[in-house]
Amino acid sequence: MGNPLKKLMFVLKTGMPQEVKEAQKGIEQFWNHDYISNKEENGPKFKVFVDEIRNFKSWDDKHKPYFIYNLKWAMHTIFEEYFDEIARFLLMYVQHPLGTVRQAVLNAAEYLMVEITYTMELAEKNIVDSVWQEKNLKNIKRFYSFVSAAESLLTEYREPKFNRYKYVCAFPPSVYKSLQMLIMEKIFYSESLERLYKVCESKIFGPDHDNKSQMSKRKFLEKREDAEKRAVELLNELKTDLSFGELKKLIYSGKKMFDVLKNTKLLDNVKNDDEANKILKIFMDVWNYFPHKTLNGLSPLEKSHNLQEDCEEGEENQGEKLDDFFTREHGHA
Repeated sequence: MGNPLKKLMFVLKTGMPQEVKEAQKGIEQFWNHDYISNKEENGPKFKVFVDEIRNFKSWDDKHKPYFIYNLKWAMHTIFEEYFDEIARFLLMYVQHPLGTVRQAVLNAAEYLMVEITYTMELAEKNIVDSVWQEKNLKNIKRFYSFVSAAESLLTEYREPKFNRYKYVCAFPPSVYKSLQMLIMEKIFYSESLERLYKVCESKIFGPDHDNKSQMSKRKFLEKREDAEKRAVELLNELKTDLSFGELKKLIYSGKKMFDVLKNTKLLDNVKNDDEANKILKIFMDVWNYFPHKTLNGLSPLEKSHNLQEDCEEGEENQGEKLDDFFTREHGHA
């Protein structure tokens, strides 16, 4: 038997509104009946969502929200294997110029957070075994990574004009408003999650960050050097005409990651899924570690972490390693 989700996905991509509505019902029905009754056989069929994520540039803008709204079914099935790719996808498309696409991302983010935080809820009730404790540690790291990336984007899109608004709901439609909603409404939907993020932050950057994480300047430069090295190697592998210097200039002068990535044409001739994933990861690292004109010559990470020079006692004393901290605090083996 083939994969019926492929046909339904094609309808999402090309169908008329009524056809799309029926396809959405079909996907939900497949999850409720076929997947639930035989997870081992039908779970892998949801990988069709990942295939489309990797080929999403071929989707018409008006059909993109259809796909993103239905991404929740993939999160319920293949979350463990493809979390990084799904998270990067959502962070990229929350920056899309169309509000309908951004709203769909906000909806999908709710389901992403459910998958990340359900182990935390079980851990709080002390009803998890060692295997679940390990999953919980992994999800806490995922949670911290996702929030950090979202906050870096928020810093990047902030403009003085937003200072006049007291409430997020009053902001004019914009990427900045969508990012604010993502963080305040979809991620920090409970005070315990906001507290968890601050605890993670203090353990990584030190207890005296005063709500502004203070990463070592030396450590930052090491990571930026590593990002440059990997980017240069990638450009050589791709045999592209784009040099690393030109890539830095595009990033420096660009305002939106989504647009700059398209202008680089790095994804135009990818050979396979692994290569596309590798390109996206390296591009996002370069984006976060190198200067932007809109941030007065700072990188998003420099802006969000208020980088300082190394303190005298050395980096190793600024905070425990995340693994050690969670092992001690939460009893993980």
